[in-house]
Amino acid sequence: MVDIFAEVGTGETRNYFKFATVGDRIQGTYIKRDDGTKDSYQNPQTLVDLLTEDGTIKTVSIRHNKTGLLDELDKCNIGDIIGFVFNGTKENPGKQATKFIKLIHDSKFRDEAWLKAQEGQENPTAGMTPETLFRSAPAAQQADPMVAALEASLTAPAVTVRTDTDKIKEIASLVKTKFGAVTSEDIKSIIMEKTGLPFLPMNLDNILVKLNSI
Repeated sequence: MVDIFAEVGTGETRNYFKFATVGDRIQGTYIKRDDGTKDSYQNPQTLVDLLTEDGTIKTVSIRHNKTGLLDELDKCNIGDIIGFVFNGTKENPGKQATKFIKLIHDSKFRDEAWLKAQEGQENPTAGMTPETLFRSAPAAQQADPMVAALEASLTAPAVTVRTDTDKIKEIASLVKTKFGAVTSEDIKSIIMEKTGLPFLPMNLDNILVKLNSI
């Protein structure tokens, strides 16, 4: 039987900002990016979470066909104060009108208070030694292949769940292989340099996406 929760997911409640009228705009602290979702029409999209001045989080959806807007977003770092403004539309006969959204950004405007608060979160590598982070895979042991296959079928979970620890080790392996990291401090500094993302639990998925694309 299909695992509907694994295949479709339960979804995440988000407070989307709607660009309804030309001139609509929103600004806030750029706190999260998710490139792995689809909109209601099954178009790939990127979701950008903004922490607004009133303390609420608003999500802006950017379809992946808006390459120029995504290129501009790539220049932004988590913690920057950014804005989006609805500048106009282009009519497409028989189709939905194209909306022109502009990203407003200057790297000198950062939410230092929010960034400082994030530094107080738990270090993802807390309690993990370099040996744990960078441990090589153990040498394969010779075994009866039929017995091994039977044991695997009996012990393998129906759905593999990747924990934060799994993701951290994968990130460590990538940073070691690609950039020569040998300590947890190396990992943090290299990740910030190469991805613009602080090494925090909330960013692990997006860090993996960016590291794998380098």
